[in-house]
Amino acid sequence: MLQKLAGMALLLGALTFMVSSVSWAAKTHQEEAVEHTKEAIEHGKAGHADVLVKHAETALKHAEAAQK
Repeated sequence: MLQKLAGMALLLGALTFMVSSVSWAAKTHQEEAVEHTKEAIEHGKAGHADVLVKHAETALKHAEAAQK
């Protein structure tokens, strides 16, 4: 379980890094992706897997939207 959480945190961190070069118009999505990634990591550390998944999914959606 801990390996899955660490893997997800790594994936979300990579996605956040990838969207760092987007325009100012997508800044809102980028900020949201970073915020939700941080929340996912914190909840993962606390052992709240269900909340982690929700934040991770939301972060991914914002990261994908920021790339468009």
